[in-house]
Amino acid sequence: LEAIGDFIADIAGGDFTARLAVSDARDEVDAVGVSLNLLAEDFAAERRRRELAEERLRDAVEGYESAPGMFCSVDLSTGVIVQCNRTMTEALGWARDDLVGRPLAALYRPASQELMRQALDALVADTRLPAGDHELLHRDGRALLTLLSGSVVRGAGGVAVRARLIYRDVGEERRLEAQLVQAQKMD
Repeated sequence: LEAIGDFIADIAGGDFTARLAVSDARDEVDAVGVSLNLLAEDFAAERRRRELAEERLRDAVEGYESAPGMFCSVDLSTGVIVQCNRTMTEALGWARDDLVGRPLAALYRPASQELMRQALDALVADTRLPAGDHELLHRDGRALLTLLSGSVVRGAGGVAVRARLIYRDVGEERRLEAQLVQAQKMD
C-alpha cells in the first residue's frame, strides 16, 4: 500500500512515467496496480495531446500575427473591428487597442467608404468582391493603397455575423505599374 501511496503522489505531482510494480500473483492489489498504471498511461497520452494542441495553437496565432497580409475581423452587425493582426497595426501605425473597437469605416478614406460597403455586402451575399483598390488611412493621415479579400463567418441559420478581411498593400506595385505605363508612353 505504501507503493500505491507513493505512485499516487508521483502522478499528482505530474510524473506520468511512474508505474507500479505488478506481481504474477494476480490478486486484488495487483489488479489495482494494473488499473493505476493504465490510468497513468492515459494521463500521459492526454498530456501529449494537449501539448501538441497548444503547440499548434501557438503556431496558428504566430502565423496570424506575422502574416504578410493585414488581417482583421469585423462584426457585421456593428461594422466594428473585433480582432486584427500585428501586420495591420504596424502597417497603419495604430496600437491594437486603438484598432479593436473602432469602426472599419474609420480606417477608410471617405472616397473609399462606398467601395468598403459594397465589398462587405458582396461577402455576405457570397458574390465576387467589387474591383478596386481600397485606400486605408495610416494614423498619420497617409493613404495606404490595398487590395481586399475575405470571407464571412456564419452563425445560427446561416446568418453572416463576422467578416474576416485580408488587406494586401499594393502601393509599391501600383507605383511601378504607373512608371511602366509612363515609360511606355515615352517610347
